[in-house]
Amino acid sequence: MTEPDEILPAALEAALAPLLDALDVMAFVSRHMHPPDFTDIIAAIGYADTPVREQMTALQKLTLPEAVQPVLQRINTASGAVCAAFEELRRAAAKPKGLMEGYYALRHGIQAREVLYPLTARVPSVSKHFLEEPARGDAALIGGLAAGAGKPDTGLMHSSDTSSTTRGGFSIYVPETYDPGTPHPVMLTLHGAGGSGRAFLWSWLRAARTRGVILVSPTSRAPTWSLDGPDIDTPNLASLMDQVRERWNVDERHMMMTGMSDGGSFTYMSGLLEDQPYSHLAPVAASFPPLMLEFYKAERMKGLPVHITHGALDWLFPPAQGRAMANGLESFEANVIYREIEDLSHTNPDDDENAEVMDWFLAPA
Repeated sequence: MTEPDEILPAALEAALAPLLDALDVMAFVSRHMHPPDFTDIIAAIGYADTPVREQMTALQKLTLPEAVQPVLQRINTASGAVCAAFEELRRAAAKPKGLMEGYYALRHGIQAREVLYPLTARVPSVSKHFLEEPARGDAALIGGLAAGAGKPDTGLMHSSDTSSTTRGGFSIYVPETYDPGTPHPVMLTLHGAGGSGRAFLWSWLRAARTRGVILVSPTSRAPTWSLDGPDIDTPNLASLMDQVRERWNVDERHMMMTGMSDGGSFTYMSGLLEDQPYSHLAPVAASFPPLMLEFYKAERMKGLPVHITHGALDWLFPPAQGRAMANGLESFEANVIYREIEDLSHTNPDDDENAEVMDWFLAPA
């Protein structure tokens, strides 16, 4: 008879494989969300949650050691969140105006990732899931991340005010490979309207974890960033970044501000101010009038590396707005890269597309 201790590794991997696959399917849905195609996308992905449910049932039939119950609880909790997401996506797709419900359903995937992430130190397949795909065979990297897990001031950290109902908090990821004797690149990532830093952090975590980048993901003080009226966010971000630079060894030549939608627009509005420390700006799906550049210092823009990403299918901020900003910044001699992605709507690019931004950002200064 097979003993419980012997069956555990196989049982864990059997449960994790479809769960991690389903999370990648959800990432595919998020990347390809486009209002006219929503129902077709949900139909195309099928029932990726069925194998997850089957493995949940199989785990419930096993008698496993007490020592592994916390691991199993995380797998079960994450599996439940993923299954709820697929159920809600299918219901949303069946409604004539279910697109917003579809966006809300994807939040379950964020909850699942939060629950699973602590297993990266114990379960290699989970650790690999939270890396860029080309790095998943890098045994030295995976070993270094596992060895550094639990070190002070590394891993995922959240301020006390990062719940879905509070504003102004922040989340930080410091790679487990962090070496206090080495300067590390830093990314400040800004969510879109109504979002939160805690959720948006996951858009960049794989890239940051793979490449040893400190990730800072704040939440706007109001429902979105200070694009109108008094700027209550820039001072908050400046204070946060001062704290980051005091606590960790930061590479001042590689400090990037990036953001999606309103976060991208605020990347322009705040990041172009002359007293900002950011060496690189990388707005995504942003809207900002080029005429506003006249109110910024030409010295700040001259030679400034700016990477603009826009979807050709963007239905909220048409790509002409991205092109206009690229032209406007170039007129002030900024070092601009403009990338328009043919099949991208008003949503986050995927890991491969983010990798291009990372390559640009981390190039020798």
